[in-house]
This record gives sequence, structure tokens and C-alpha cells, in this order.
Amino acid sequence: MAPCRFQEILRAKRRAQDDVDWRMAEETVACNRATIFVILKNYSLASYTISPDSKTVFKKMNRKALLVVVALVFLEWLDFSLYLYLAKSVFSHEFFPPSHYSLLLSFALFAAAFLARPLGGWFFGRSADSYGRRAPLIFSAATMGTATIGIALLPGYSTIGLAATWGLLLLRIAQGLALGGEMNNSAMFLVEHHANKPLIAGSYVAASGAAGMFVGGATAAILQSMHSDWLWRVVFVAVGLLSLRVCSLRKKLQESPEFTANRTPVRDILREEWPGIINIALVGTFVSVTVYICNAFWVSYTIDLKFWSPAHCAWAGSIAQLLSALLALPIARKVSAAKATFLLHGSMMAAFFGAPLLFLFTAYAVIPGVLLGLALYILSNALLCSALYYFLYLQLPAKYRCRGVSTVWALSASIGAVSLPLAEQANLHQMVWLAPLWVSCVALMSFILLSRGFLRAWKAQTPSGVQNVIT
Repeated sequence: MAPCRFQEILRAKRRAQDDVDWRMAEETVACNRATIFVILKNYSLASYTISPDSKTVFKKMNRKALLVVVALVFLEWLDFSLYLYLAKSVFSHEFFPPSHYSLLLSFALFAAAFLARPLGGWFFGRSADSYGRRAPLIFSAATMGTATIGIALLPGYSTIGLAATWGLLLLRIAQGLALGGEMNNSAMFLVEHHANKPLIAGSYVAASGAAGMFVGGATAAILQSMHSDWLWRVVFVAVGLLSLRVCSLRKKLQESPEFTANRTPVRDILREEWPGIINIALVGTFVSVTVYICNAFWVSYTIDLKFWSPAHCAWAGSIAQLLSALLALPIARKVSAAKATFLLHGSMMAAFFGAPLLFLFTAYAVIPGVLLGLALYILSNALLCSALYYFLYLQLPAKYRCRGVSTVWALSASIGAVSLPLAEQANLHQMVWLAPLWVSCVALMSFILLSRGFLRAWKAQTPSGVQNVIT
């Protein structure tokens, strides 16, 4: 690389990243190469090698990595949302004995799958911190694809009795294990590869999950309108096969530039990194409770009230997710990464006011009020998607980031999954108002605790990550 070209890139990066101390350790013009050592505030040392055509090559690799990583996030949330939206019309009848509590059992099984997420988060996160980020991403894709195809091929209760219920439980647990190791590991992998644009990198993961929920809801709406007993199985087979294809493509991914093998015991992580762990737990609880109550449970509630047709209710929930994803991306592009906490606070306040309004106006069939509640939910989810994964990235150093984030997040997200059957139980006892009240309480608690300095104290100790010189 010509010295002038190298200096041009270096000066541009210095202007863009004022907090980075860039030091050129070696430059060999004769070999047409240069090595840059990036030193960040008493943090780890990383090196990057630049060749004449590397800017073009890295751009292509980053695009490919982005698509391959977010593809499975999209497929996983498509599958999970499809289960939620079809819980009442398909799964409660297909895999459970006829009962007034079949929907409650269907939601309880969904919660059981999410209770497996902490184990998946710990296992895959530990592997990511010990052996590299790439291998767990491959294995989680294989697990997800196999379990999804298994659900599609599983006979119903009318054919094999309770074996269908137990089989569905085991396969859903396998999916929960895969999701526990997939979502946050994928996000950390992308942010570490694109640390010069962390909000955008993280927002792609969150937006792909929201888009997956939209497609899942849209697919559920189409299936419900067609009144077919078997088409949902075709969709699950297709999702499973696509997941296995993503698994094969992930074998070509490059390892994260921030990975360093580490096997620190969990007790040491808890002792040394407790502020970041508290932040992860707070935000994970808020996210899961808000999304599952204000979207999945709300759709089921509107179907019970016959507010709209089941297909229209599913469309409403899925369109809300799509609008959240579409709004999150421009927010991430326009807002500085330093405003991540501000975006999360805005999300919490929107959920605090939006959840009660959404359920109140739904109960009284006030359509303008329902639209207002949905708009606040969309705003809350969009602000969340734009900042969430950069916020999580900041909480722990790279040496045990995947293990800590995935495990703590999965534990806290299980609270949201457990909220679903509890909300359905409250609905059966004519106490549905407890569901939005729970959302508002969690949002307010998270807002207050995050405002009291946990994050600010931790950001003073935690570097923003190694910045790649390739844009």
C-alpha cells in the first residue's frame, strides 16, 4: 500500500474515533503491506494487516458475514413467533388433550423452552469465549434446524397421545437451547467485527429478529385464513432446511478480531463484573416482558375478545414488529453511539405508558386508542432495537463477553416467557389488567435502576472495543 493512501485511511480514522490511540508499529512499502497495532485505554492489543485490495475484500466479507449471521436470527424468531401466533388455533389442539386449559398449556410449553435458554446461553457462550465465536454459531444453527424439522414431522395428540406433548416439549427445549446460544452470540460477533459502527451492527441483529416476528405473524395470518391442518408443517420444514443451509454457510465465517481464549470461573466473573451483569439482567427482563405481553399475549387477548378476526389480530401484531424493525435502522444510523442509554430510557418510558393504554383501549374496543397504544409499543421496540446490542457489548470485556451476556440475558428473558402463561391465567380469572401493570412496573424499575449510575460507573471502566481500520 502506498504511504499516502495508508496515511489517508489513518487520518480519517483518527478524526472519526477521537478516543482511539492509533500507533503505526511497522510499515514496509517494499512488501506493499502495513501492520497497525490498535491500543485502547489499557485494553487488549489487536493487529490488522492491510493489503492493497483489502478495503474491497473486507467490505464484501462484512456484507456476507452480516447476511449469514442475521439470517438465522431471522429464521429463529420467525419460528418462535409462528408458534406463539398459532398457539391458540393450532398447537393447543394439535398436541394437547382437549381442555379449557389447552392454550395455557401451550403457553407453558413455550415458557419451558425459554427456561432452557440459560443453559444454552452458558454452554454456547462458554464455548465462544474458550474456543472462538464461530463454532457455537455453526452448532446453534444445526440444532435449530434439526429441532424445527422434528416439530414439523411430529404426529399429533390424536395419533400418539401424550407422546406428542412430550415430544413437542423436548423439541422446543432443543430450540430454546439453540436460541440461548444464538441471539446474543450473533450480536456480539457482528459488533466485534463492526466496532466502528456498533449501533448499526447491533441494530441489524435486533431488526432481523423483529422482521422474523413479522414474517412469522404474517405467515400465521395466512395459515389461519386458509384453515389448513397441515400447511404449518410445510412452513416448519422450510424454516428447518433454511437453518441447516445457514449452518453450512457459517463454516466460512472469519473469527472475531477481539476473541482471546478465556476460561475464567463464573464466580470470578460475578465478583469482578457485577455492574455489567446487573445492567444485562435489567434490560433483558424489560425486553422479554414487554415484547411477549404487548405483542404475543395481546394478539391472543384480542382473539379472545373477538376484537378482529384471528387473521387480522395476527397481522396487527406482525405489522407492529415490522414497523419497529424499519424504524430502528434509521435511528441507529442517525444517533451517536454515545446516546445508547438515552435510547433505552426512551424505550422504557414508551412501554411504561403504552402497555396500559394498549390493553385498556382494547378492552373497551376503542380503535383510535388501540392504535395509539400500538404506536407507543412500536416506538419502544424501535428505540430498543437500535441500541440494545451495543449496550450489551459495553457491559463485559471481550474475554468473557459471550458467556456473560448470553447466560444472564437468557435467565432474565425467561421472566418474560413465564409471564405469558401467568398473563393467560390472569385473563381466565378476569384480571387481565395485571399484564400491562406488570409491563409498566418492569419498565419503571429498569428506568430507575439504570438511571442511578450502574451504567455510568461501568462505562468509566469498560473500553468501547477494538476498532477496525477498515470501513
